[in-house]
Amino acid sequence: MPDRALPPLVVSVGLALIAGLIAAILRLEGSQIAVIAVAGGVVVLAVGLSSTFGRRASAGEKATVGALRAGLGLATYGFVFLALDTFFDDANPLFLLWAGLAGVCGVLLSQLRVRERAEPGLEREAGGGEPAGERPGFS
Repeated sequence: MPDRALPPLVVSVGLALIAGLIAAILRLEGSQIAVIAVAGGVVVLAVGLSSTFGRRASAGEKATVGALRAGLGLATYGFVFLALDTFFDDANPLFLLWAGLAGVCGVLLSQLRVRERAEPGLEREAGGGEPAGERPGFS
């Protein structure tokens, strides 16, 4: 798991747990729950987008990976939040679906990485254009 994928994952799950518990304990409904959900979502989005800052890669690739991390982090946050709300509200077994989807999004989020630019003097693989020893995409 790339070290830069850890903050969006931890923030999305942690904030969802905190926000979900606050909403459940205070028995919030309607617009009150939406305010808490949106506030946490904005933070998760910012952390996901900023997770690629400082990497030596093309701007397009950093933007793509940052957007994917932000989107998957937001999905993880939303599904964990929904799972907690569904479970604490009426103990509906539907919370298992939300928790499962949160797990899938979390695993996908943990696999995204930015490919580094090649260091000067490194050999390139024949035809691939990638630095030797690195695999493109998921690691």
